[in-house]
Amino acid sequence: PQIRSVLGKRVTFSATATRDPQGSFAANALQLTSGSLSASGTASATGTDIQADIRGTLGDVSVLSPMVGVPVGGAVDFALTASGARTAPDFSVSADSDSLTASGRTVKTIKLAATGKADIANPAADVSLTGSVDDQPLDLRASLVTRDGMRSLNGLSLSLADNKVSGDLALDDTLLPLGTLTLEAPDIGPLAALAGQTAAGDVQGSIRLSSDGGAPTVAIDLTSGSISRGDLAAKTTAVNALVANYL
Repeated sequence: PQIRSVLGKRVTFSATATRDPQGSFAANALQLTSGSLSASGTASATGTDIQADIRGTLGDVSVLSPMVGVPVGGAVDFALTASGARTAPDFSVSADSDSLTASGRTVKTIKLAATGKADIANPAADVSLTGSVDDQPLDLRASLVTRDGMRSLNGLSLSLADNKVSGDLALDDTLLPLGTLTLEAPDIGPLAALAGQTAAGDVQGSIRLSSDGGAPTVAIDLTSGSISRGDLAAKTTAVNALVANYL
């Protein structure tokens, strides 16, 4: 049902398919168009291995708004390659956009890249995203690692201008994040603007995510030399808070 929002009223698909006596299958000259979505490429399967190379464009990402839960706009070019065992192929995904908007905020010169192994039991991926918000550089990086059945996000780092959030997070069986994030924001303004808020000042400290009997809990330990929002201002501030069952 979710994919229907991406497709237009009509879908056009064509391909040249071949199968040899050994059972190897190949689909060449793949072409798909529907609404603002267009894609082309090749795919093949030999024994237990697959290969795929798909490239395309989604000219109007607003069709994704129901899926992501906020109004979005813009266009994106994408590419996908996969090779290896059907059950755990190596993959590479990239997406580029000159400009995307979400809830009224605009991110420009976006480049998303992800490489890894699409193994349901032991997924792994290195993800990076760069862009620009109000002429300030945006950079997001993380590595999804699976070890002994436990999944984690290692080297998680989000920076906007001189502000940075970083840390390592484990993911429990329900994908609830557990761990500590460090916040260093000498100028909170760009981060606040990204969240649709207006604020000024500095904030630093930690945010600890945990589980209390299965209920998600967050402990906040922050300090600020000076911070303001609208007519409210404070100096030499410390915040220690515990939020239980924040979901």
